[in-house]
Amino acid sequence: MKSSLLSYWIAYRFWKSKKSYSLINILTYVTFFGIMIAVAALIIVICVFNGFEDLNELDLNYIKQINGIASIEPTLEATALARYDDEQLVVKVKGINPNGYNSKNIAPYLLYGEPQVILYDSIPAAILGSGVAHNLNVNIKDYSKYLYIYSIKESSSQVSATTLFTESACMISGIFAINQDYDNIYIYAPIDEVQYLLGIANKFSNIEIGISDKSNINKVKKELANLLPEGFIVKDRHEQDELLFKILRNERLIVFILLAFIVLIASLNIISSLGLLLLDKQKRVQTLYALGMNISQLKKLFLREGAMIVLGGGAIGLLLGSIIAFLQLQFGIVPMHGGDMVGHIAYPIAFKVRDYFFIILLLLSIAILLPRIPIKRIDKDFVAIRNV
Repeated sequence: MKSSLLSYWIAYRFWKSKKSYSLINILTYVTFFGIMIAVAALIIVICVFNGFEDLNELDLNYIKQINGIASIEPTLEATALARYDDEQLVVKVKGINPNGYNSKNIAPYLLYGEPQVILYDSIPAAILGSGVAHNLNVNIKDYSKYLYIYSIKESSSQVSATTLFTESACMISGIFAINQDYDNIYIYAPIDEVQYLLGIANKFSNIEIGISDKSNINKVKKELANLLPEGFIVKDRHEQDELLFKILRNERLIVFILLAFIVLIASLNIISSLGLLLLDKQKRVQTLYALGMNISQLKKLFLREGAMIVLGGGAIGLLLGSIIAFLQLQFGIVPMHGGDMVGHIAYPIAFKVRDYFFIILLLLSIAILLPRIPIKRIDKDFVAIRNV
């Protein structure tokens, strides 16, 4: 224990002591502050993304004020597994409002049944595309059979049908035919059921807007883009792209990875910084070796110095970023365009323990691995005292 504390004290003295070349000091502090700023930026950006994830409700009355909008309805889409009797099929489930625009709009395209996703006694129901109904061998007149819809749970420690999937049972109320591509994959269901399947209550993926005059579509799009907060994308039916939506849903993870690489790049200076420090302190290292420290202990000495630089800069950066994010949360320093619609005048902030865990894990990995590269040169030849 005492030797370990002594090792840390010597490492600290090596870091703070005067160097033979000012370049070593400069490089060491560039590394320290580079890590500090990168980590601070990482925690701030991630907290902002967390804040946007928690924005679940829009004030749709703001959108309704735009001239030319005839209807508006939040919807939620999910990829799921549908099972009817012994048949199974991967489908797209579209959650809609039972009394909304989609329920009324689907009516002219019905081949059988009724345009309802809620039946008597509040039983959830599904409206199937004709291709889906055909592939599942559905008998719409058989009221004894349910359509079962399954979605994979986000986290499950066990692998079984009950723990791996969320299940929803629906009656079949109708079959529609719009076009072959759509009919072969889509199912309409109550939005509450789709939210239950995904485990995201009170959230939606799209806001579908109907306009009274198609000639004004570009004008409506422009007004919506100006009114909605940053991060919302306005697209007409021809511009919608499922792949792009999936990419946007994973944008937070992509940004985290990119900023983590910036932290890593800033930390790479520790290799050159420790390498130069080794050369600068070679005589002192030789003295310590002569006093009884072995090669392993000398390596640990510089490993701890590298760890102090990385973890010290990272800890201050984490604290600084958290303070800035907290000030934004409390005082709304940076305003957000269109924030009135979501009840946030400024960019939202949310702190989550998992983000701190991954950032600390990243810093620990860097502190353990990178300093090992320059200390490989500490061997018997390096510590040998030669007579000149």
